[in-house]
Amino acid sequence: MSCYSCIGPISGAERSFGLDNFGYPICMICQDEIRATANETTTDLAVWLWIELKGRNVPVELEKNDGYKTIDLAVVEARLNIEIDGKQHHGFRQALADLKRTAYSLEKGYITLRIPNTLVRDSSPRKLDEIVDYIVHCAEAALAIRQQSKR
Repeated sequence: MSCYSCIGPISGAERSFGLDNFGYPICMICQDEIRATANETTTDLAVWLWIELKGRNVPVELEKNDGYKTIDLAVVEARLNIEIDGKQHHGFRQALADLKRTAYSLEKGYITLRIPNTLVRDSSPRKLDEIVDYIVHCAEAALAIRQQSKR
């Protein structure tokens, strides 16, 4: 058996605990990483997406502080921030705050992907794979752009 997230070895007890508590068969190292970075505002969708991206070898971080606020997920080497937004992001005040936050990130060289939580929550497994594949593609594209700009 192997961890869904890091593909490392996993015991039967770790598998059961991971399935029961995170919905995935993940090892203690990955479980500890989630516990160490998650906070009271971390959503199940952010954890799910972190696990899915890690399982595709994307070096993603959960709850990354950017010096302004905490980002749901970040692929630091690609300078890509991923925010999973709920209904509260539709109002004027929150939308303006999000715009300011996105501008701050852009000034620091980070691109921000904003994903409505309903897109993730209400999708079929096939559509979820499509969403994750698209995010992987965005991370790869952002990294390629970054590497080209260094030349």
